[in-house]
Parts: sequence; C-alpha cells; structure tokens
Amino acid sequence: MRYAAIMVYVDNGSHAAARVNLACEIAAAFEASVIGASASVPMFPVMAPSRFGPVAGPVLTPPQQAAEADLGYSEALFRQAARAFGRPIEWRCSMDHPARFLSREARAADLVVVGQIRNEVAPYSLANPSDMLLEIGRPLLVVPPAVGIGPLGSRAIVAWKDSREARRAVQDATPILRKSSRVDVVEIAPAGDLEAARFRTSDVATYLSRHGVRAEGRALLDDGDGPTPQLLALARGVGAGLIVMGGQGHTRLREWTFGGDTYRMLKKSPICVLLSS
Repeated sequence: MRYAAIMVYVDNGSHAAARVNLACEIAAAFEASVIGASASVPMFPVMAPSRFGPVAGPVLTPPQQAAEADLGYSEALFRQAARAFGRPIEWRCSMDHPARFLSREARAADLVVVGQIRNEVAPYSLANPSDMLLEIGRPLLVVPPAVGIGPLGSRAIVAWKDSREARRAVQDATPILRKSSRVDVVEIAPAGDLEAARFRTSDVATYLSRHGVRAEGRALLDDGDGPTPQLLALARGVGAGLIVMGGQGHTRLREWTFGGDTYRMLKKSPICVLLSS
C-alpha cells in the first residue's frame, strides 16, 4: 500500500507555494507523481454585450479574463515549485467551481492536498474541504498556512471515534503513518467509557502495527470543552506533524461531526489534518 499520485490544489493565496512544496515532498517520499490542479469561476455572469447585437463566437469578458489570469498564475507557480523535486508532474485546470472540479479530477490521485479554509483566498478560487468531503472519494490532507512540523517522519495523532469514517481514515493514512516516528491512537471519552476506549484504541494500534506502523493506543478523559482543544494540546505537546480523523458530512450546515468539532479543527489547526469520509 503506497501513494502513487499526489494531487495538490493551487489557489491564488500567499501560501500556495508552500503547499505545493509539501505535496512534492510527500510525492518524493513515495516516488509518486504530482498532479497540480486549479479552478476559477468568473465573479459575475459571463455576458458579452454589443451595440451591434449578438456576438458570434467566444468573447472574453473582464471576469473571464481575471479567472483565466488566476489559472495561468497558479500553473506557473506550480511548475516553478515542483520543478526542483524531479518528480513527474501534470497540470489540470478549468473554468469551474473549484470543489466540483477537484472532486471530479481526484479520480486520478491517491491523496489530495488542499489548503485550510482561509479568508485570504478569493471565493471563486477557493477549494473548500467542506464542499468536497462527501463527494471526493479520496483522503484529503488539509494544510494550514504555515507548517511548522511536516507530516513526514514526525509524530502523528489518530483522533479515534469508533465509526466507519474513522476506520476509512486510518486505512487511507496508513502509508504516511508508516513514515511517522510514532503514532498515538487517541479517543476522548467520558469517565464511564474510558476502559472501553482503551480497548478500542489498543485494537486500532494493533491493526496499525501489523501494517508496519509504530502505534500506541490512548484514552483521554473528556474535559467537557470538546475534542478539538484537547487534541490540539496533545499534538502540540508531543510535537506531532499530522492529525488523522474521520469526517462525516453534514449537507445543510457544512459542518462535520466529531463531537461537533471537526469543522473547527479544519479552520484552526496549526497542524496538517488528514480526513476521509
């Protein structure tokens, strides 16, 4: 089990180059190909008014020109950043809704690398993970603006919840977890469920160890503030570079349930988060 193709979304934000570099580092570790992807939609309906009546053939309006300029900028950035890593590269782009485009093109990849939800990226070029999780059918590696400790070779946290999504996430993350220095499988549980949580996390750690991962199960007492603060405090305390968790989509609220905290994790985590659904 390994990653053979890594897809990375390139937007017009200031941290896109660092995200491409991280995707290329992961690709190099697995001797994988790198697929750059970007999409942009005009900010306004595309119309080509003319005092001479209907215009035959395609005419670029200013919003279209801006969208195409964004795609050209993203491609140049991707090629420049990826060139140094010596991996096979490919570029895909479209005048399309970013999440819809990426969900479709992800069929070509084992892992999709996207940026965190940030206000600095224009909405028409933002690939929002919450819009993709239910549709993409691939694990998403969500990268914060500044990556202090990368996910390769560092310690990792598996945020365990005994659900289909968490099991899928563990399996999808196994290749990268094999490269972790150590993996803590952590479940946050109330006092009456701690013993059962220890058993569950031990089971998952054993599963991972059978796949060549150095893993250990841990059960933490729920302090009542929700999983995100406890998980992030633990990850920072042990110097983790990756958090793995299952994501369950909520189509109306665009929020994911991990005690109601997964959405906040994706917006605020200073650590890379790998999700599957």
